Amino acid sequence: MLLGAAALGLTTGLLAAYGLSRARSVGQVLPGLRLGGRDLAGLGDAELTARLDRDTTRRQTTSLVLRWGDRSRAVVPAELGFTVPVEPLRARALAIGRDGHPLGNLGHFLAHTTSIVELPFVVRLDGARFDEFVSRLETEALPSRIEPSLRWEKELIVDAGRDGSRIDRRALGSAVRQALERGAPGASIELPLVSEPRAVTSESLAEAQRKAEGLLRAPIRLRAEDGSAHTELGKRQLGSALLSRVEGSTLRVELNDESLGLSLKRFRRSIERPARATSFDVDARGRITVRPPQTGLRVDEPALLAELWAAAARPDREVVVRLRVEEPGGLTEAEASQLGVERLVAQFVTRHPCCEPRVRNIHAVAEKIDGLVLRPGETFSLNQFLGPRSSDEGYVEAPTIVRGKMKATAGGGISQFATTLFNAVFDGGYEIIQRQPHSIWFTRYPEGLEATVSYPSPDLVFKNDTAHGLLIKTRFDDTSIRVLLYGDNEGRRVERHVSRRRALVEPPLEYLADPKLAPDANQLLTRGQSGWTVMTQRVVHYPGGAVSEQGREVTYQPKPMIIAVHPCRIPAGMKGWTGERCPEPEPSEESEPDSDAAPGESDGEPSESDLDR
Repeated sequence: MLLGAAALGLTTGLLAAYGLSRARSVGQVLPGLRLGGRDLAGLGDAELTARLDRDTTRRQTTSLVLRWGDRSRAVVPAELGFTVPVEPLRARALAIGRDGHPLGNLGHFLAHTTSIVELPFVVRLDGARFDEFVSRLETEALPSRIEPSLRWEKELIVDAGRDGSRIDRRALGSAVRQALERGAPGASIELPLVSEPRAVTSESLAEAQRKAEGLLRAPIRLRAEDGSAHTELGKRQLGSALLSRVEGSTLRVELNDESLGLSLKRFRRSIERPARATSFDVDARGRITVRPPQTGLRVDEPALLAELWAAAARPDREVVVRLRVEEPGGLTEAEASQLGVERLVAQFVTRHPCCEPRVRNIHAVAEKIDGLVLRPGETFSLNQFLGPRSSDEGYVEAPTIVRGKMKATAGGGISQFATTLFNAVFDGGYEIIQRQPHSIWFTRYPEGLEATVSYPSPDLVFKNDTAHGLLIKTRFDDTSIRVLLYGDNEGRRVERHVSRRRALVEPPLEYLADPKLAPDANQLLTRGQSGWTVMTQRVVHYPGGAVSEQGREVTYQPKPMIIAVHPCRIPAGMKGWTGERCPEPEPSEESEPDSDAAPGESDGEPSESDLDR
C-alpha cells in the first residue's frame, strides 16, 4: 500500500509538473531544445525568430574556402545556391513536444527534463544556381580536357592535347551542406576533383600523324579520265584541306571537300558540265523554240577523296578523276513541246531611277524567275518561289514600307517586280488569287493596279487557269524591268478600268524640331501627298461571248507634309512640343510687317521625298 501510494503520488506530481510546464510555456519553445549550441527554451515567437535570423544569416554569409592544389577561393554559401530558411526552423522549434499524441508529448517532457536535443538546421539548395557556379569555376580555374588534333599552319602541327579535371558536384554539395549544418565559420573544403583523361590513345595519334605525313610527303597529280586536263595538288593545298576529328578513342584524319574544292575550282570547271533542263528560247522576232535538255558531268567527290588517300600510299601519286553523269530535272522535251507555248500573251514594263540598291534586288529576282514554266492548272506564289530575303541569297538592303514607314530591309524594291508581274498576269487574263496594293501610292506604278510583297506576307499568287503552259520571261536594264508572258490564253481579251479619285484626305502636317534653325525660319522637308480611294476593274472577254468582271476598291493613305522648325515653333499638343517660347522680335521702324504665312509656305524648292523615291 505504501509503494502504491508512493507511485500514485509520484505520478500525480509528474502530471502536475507537466501541466504546470505546459501552462507556463504557452507560445514558447519547450525546455530541452538547442540550436547551434545555444539553448532555445523559453523563447517566444518574436525572440525565436530574431535568434534564428541571426544564426541563419551568419551561416549563409560566412565565407567557405574551397581549396584545390595550391589554389583556393573564398565563397559564401548563398553564392553556391545554398540557403538556410528561417520559417521551417521556427515552426519546428515551436512544434516539438506539442504536435504528437498526448502520451508522446508527455514522454518528450519526461525525456527532456534532464537531457538536451540539438535541432538540426534545414538547408536548401538551388540546383540551377549551384550548377552555374560549378560550371563557371571549372571554366575559370580547372584545366579542361583537350583531345589530340592535327592541323595545318604552313606546316603540320601535332597537338597531343591534355587531360582535364572536373568537379564532383555531388561530393561538393554534400561537403557544403555539412559545413552549413555544423556552422563552422571559415570552413575549408578540399574541392573534390575527378580526372578526365583524353579519350584518344597515343597509338591512334601516332597512326593519324603517320597518315597525314604520308599525304603531305609530295604533290599528288590529277588528270581527267579522257586526258583532256590535268593539275597538281601541292603540300600547301593538301594541308589546307586537312582536318582531324575524334571518334571514340580514335583520331581520324580527313580531307575537307569544300576546302579542297577551292583548290580544284579551275580544274573542275574545265572537265565538268552542268546539267541543263528543257527550256524555251525566244528570239528577237518573238519566235519560240524548245531547247532540249542536256545531261551534266560532275566530279564524284567522295570517290575523289578516297582516291587521294590511296594515291598518297602509291609511288606514282597519281589520280584519274572520274566523272558521274547528272540527269537534268524538270520537263522532258516531249512534255515541253506539248504545252502549247505558242505566242506572246501579255507584257508589262515599269521604270525606275538608275543604280539605286533596290535595282540590284529587282534584277536578282528577274534573273531567278526568267524562263519559269507553269503547267496547266499550276498555281504560282512569288514568296514561295523566292523564299526569305537575305544577303546570302544575293539581296541588299533597300527602303521598304513597314507599317506605313520606310525602313531598310534585305530585298527592298522587289515590290516593283511584283507589280510588273501582276500587271502582265492581269492583262493576260489569268486567275489572280492573292494581291495586296501598297498603302501609299508611288507614281511609277499604275494607280490602283500594283502589288506589294514581303516575306512571308503579303504575297502575289496567281494560277495558270488554261489548258496550256505559261512561260515567264524577263528583260531589264538600268532603268526598267519588263515581264513577258508566253503561252495561249485561249483568246481572252482584257479591259482595265480605274475610277476617278474619291474620298480625298489632305496630307497631315508634322513638325520636326531643329534647334539650328532661326525661330522665324522653316524648311520644307517633305511636301506630302493626299490620300484617296479608287475602284479598279478587270473585264475579261472569253471566246463565245462570256464576260467576267472583277472589281476591287483600293485606298491610299496620305503622306504627311514634314516641316523643320525651331523647337519654339512647334504648337502645343504636337509631337516634339517642349513649351519653349520664341524670343520676341525687337521693334524696328524699318522692319516689314509680320507675315501671316504658315510655316509650310516656303518659297524654296522642296527636297524629294524618300517615299517618292
